[in-house]
Amino acid sequence: MKKQLFIRKKRQFRTLLKQIETFKEEGTWDDLASKTKTNLLHKLNRFYKVLKSHLTFSEWRRWVYPSFAMLGFLSMSNEMSGQTLNTFEAGVALESNGSAISAGAANPIFADLDNDTDFELYLGQFGYGSIIVENFGEFDTNTMEFGASTNLIDQVSSAFFDYSSPAFADFDADGDLDLLVGVYGGGIEVFLNDGNNDFALDSSLLANGTAISAGNEAKPDFVDFDGDGDLDLIVGTHDGSILYFENTAGVGNSMVFASSTNVQAGGVDINGASNGYFSPTFGDLDEDGDLDLIVGENAGYVSFYENTAGAGNSMVFNSGVHLEAAGSEIVAGLATVAVVDLDKDGVDDLIVGEGTGTVTFFKGVSSNLSISEFDSQELLHVFPNPVKDVFTIETSIEISKVALFDISGKQIDIQLATANEVNISSLASGIYHIKIYDNNNRTTTRKIIKN
Repeated sequence: MKKQLFIRKKRQFRTLLKQIETFKEEGTWDDLASKTKTNLLHKLNRFYKVLKSHLTFSEWRRWVYPSFAMLGFLSMSNEMSGQTLNTFEAGVALESNGSAISAGAANPIFADLDNDTDFELYLGQFGYGSIIVENFGEFDTNTMEFGASTNLIDQVSSAFFDYSSPAFADFDADGDLDLLVGVYGGGIEVFLNDGNNDFALDSSLLANGTAISAGNEAKPDFVDFDGDGDLDLIVGTHDGSILYFENTAGVGNSMVFASSTNVQAGGVDINGASNGYFSPTFGDLDEDGDLDLIVGENAGYVSFYENTAGAGNSMVFNSGVHLEAAGSEIVAGLATVAVVDLDKDGVDDLIVGEGTGTVTFFKGVSSNLSISEFDSQELLHVFPNPVKDVFTIETSIEISKVALFDISGKQIDIQLATANEVNISSLASGIYHIKIYDNNNRTTTRKIIKN
C-alpha cells in the first residue's frame, strides 16, 4: 500500500473508531437505527481488513486493541452479525473497454499467469465448433472495468457447438499453470503451457486410465480436497452431482486421477437434479481459514456449503444454503461462479457468469469484525506484508507450529529461519494463507502476499 494512501486510511479508521466510541460512551449507540449501526460497523470492518497487516505492533498495543476492547469486538461472536458467513451487495454488471461483457454462456475463472500478484479474468464461453477461452486482463479498480479481451485459446472442437469451462493447475508439474477445459460433451481437455503462457491441446483428461465423462458440460476445479498436500479434481455435472477425483500422484508429480466418488454435504451426496449443470469453486466466505464449497446452478442460484473440517484436513461440508445479495437470493440463469477479491479491499467477492453471457460482480462485505482468542490475548503481528523473502511473526507467546497454504488450500513446505521467522524466498509470487499455532493449540490465520 502506498504511504500516503495508508496514512489517509489509518486516519479515517481512527476517526471512525472514535465516533463509535463516543456513541458508546454517551449511551446513544442503542438509539441509532439498526441500518445505521450496521453500515458503521461494515465500514469499520473494511478499514480493518485493509489495514490490519500494515499496522505496527506498537499501534496495535497503543490504540487498536484498547479501542476494540472498549467496543466489545474481541470475541468471535459480536454484535455486527449473528453468523460468520459474509454478505454481498447488489450485483453490478462488469465491463470491458467501456462496454458490458457479453460472452455467451460465460464461465469466469481468475489466475495470475504473469506472476504480478494481480489476478486476470479468463472467460470460457459458447463457440460454434470451437473451444474458446478469452483473456480480459486485470481489473482496474479506478475505472472499475477490464480492458479489451484477447483469445487465450480458440481450438477447433469435434462438437457442432461447445461450452468451455476453464480451470488452471500445474498439471505436468513443470512449474507453470496449465489450462484444463470442461467441454459440452462432458470431457475435460488438457492444454499444456509452454512456459510462455502459450497453450497447446495435449490430450483428454483421464481418471483410472479412462477419459473422464461428466455427461454434458463438465465444470472442473482444483483444490486439495483430501488434505494430503496435492491438488485434486472436482467436477460439476449436468445432473446436479459433484464428483471428486483423487490425485494419487503426490506433491511435485504430474497429476494422476483415480475414479470418481460423489461429494457429500450433510452426510449425503450432493444432488441437484432439478437444477443441474453444477459449477463448483472454492473460497473462504466465512473467513475461518479454510476453503468452503460454492456452487452455481442451472436455476441461477449460488449455494454455499460450509467446510467444517478446518484448513489442511479432508473437506467435510454442511448442507448448502443459497447466497444472498442485498437481502435477496442471487439468481443468475445458468450461474457459473468465481471467488476473488476483485476490488482489493481484503474481502472476497463473487463473480457470477450467466448463460446470456453477462458477468456480474457481487461485492463481499465481511461479517467478521473480530479478533480470534489467540490475537486478542497476545496481539500477534505479521510483517512485512507484502514480503519478498522472510517475514516475522511478532507476538509475546511461544509459537509451536506454522503451516502455509496456497489459495487452492494446498499445504506448502516452509522453512523456519528462526522460531518466529519464516523464509518463503523460494515460493512463486502470489497470495498465501499462514496458519499459526501456539503451545495451547490455539490458531490464527493470516493472508500473506509474496512478491
